[in-house]
Amino acid sequence: MNGRNYQIKLFQYLLSSLGEKNFNTKLTAILNTSIGSLYRRLNGVTMLTMDELLILQQHFGFSLDAFTAIGENVIISELPTLTNKIQSYREYANSILMDFKKIASIPGVKIFYCTSEIPFFHYLAFPELIALKLAFWCHTTWEFKKIDRIDQEIEAIVQDKELMDVCRELLQLYNNTASTEIWAVHFFEHTVSQLYYYIESGKLKNVETIQVTIEKLYLLIQHYETVLQAGSKKGVNGPVPVQIYLNEICHTNNTILVTSPIGGSVHLTHANPNFLKTTQQGFINYTEHWMQQLIQKSDLISGQSEKRRLAFLEKLKRKLEHLEKQVKEDLYDIK
Repeated sequence: MNGRNYQIKLFQYLLSSLGEKNFNTKLTAILNTSIGSLYRRLNGVTMLTMDELLILQQHFGFSLDAFTAIGENVIISELPTLTNKIQSYREYANSILMDFKKIASIPGVKIFYCTSEIPFFHYLAFPELIALKLAFWCHTTWEFKKIDRIDQEIEAIVQDKELMDVCRELLQLYNNTASTEIWAVHFFEHTVSQLYYYIESGKLKNVETIQVTIEKLYLLIQHYETVLQAGSKKGVNGPVPVQIYLNEICHTNNTILVTSPIGGSVHLTHANPNFLKTTQQGFINYTEHWMQQLIQKSDLISGQSEKRRLAFLEKLKRKLEHLEKQVKEDLYDIK
């Protein structure tokens, strides 16, 4: 590989990281150069100096061999929480929002979401449910505060207006972006099991909070029914296509694949809900091939296959009814 090709690959990576909207402005500021000088570098007319290359490497944290043949089998990834641990719910939500804005600004972007549990974005329409998950993650992963009562934490999160505003903005971005999703057949069970664990352990005691949470899960199932039947999400300017597949054979972690004509990225959960991210093209291609294989072995349940779709939704309702029965019989007299 010659220096010009290396430079082109580097700028493709930076474009996928920064997003097209802010690309030129940010790079001119980072390199302390003019827009004309930047264009000459983008076009390969002028080569980056070693000082400029090191400035970019230190700012963005990429490995210098990531764009060479030597680095093709080396996966360079980012895990921001490795050195900057999550210290608040707002911090986590804002980090997801910042990444999603960059992704949504890329022309021709496609998003594939393979998941073994209810996707993060699905909770956003229900403040009580996203509050429940954030409290769970704080208790199990982030530990930036001690939580004795999950129900009290849920109430505090729902009342955080700034956080809820970020969640609404995230939901709007998700609904405005076409996507393909692959759901594991047992994806609903994880949240149901978590909920029952916290009820049984005494961390979730408030009867009203439990009732509301179960009611919101029923509403989530109703929402799935609407989305699956239409094969679309409710975007600001009208329906936005979504393809949803049901995966019954392959257990996988949560994987988000972003592809576009100018590059992409792969996001993998590590210490859920934290994400590892890589823009290494070889890994993107590998992941895309794997997802296409998985799609071929999965059932499309959005927009068609009514019998399969209704059977799936009925199964979700039965799981929730079973939880409700357990709560009524074993723990609380919920009326």
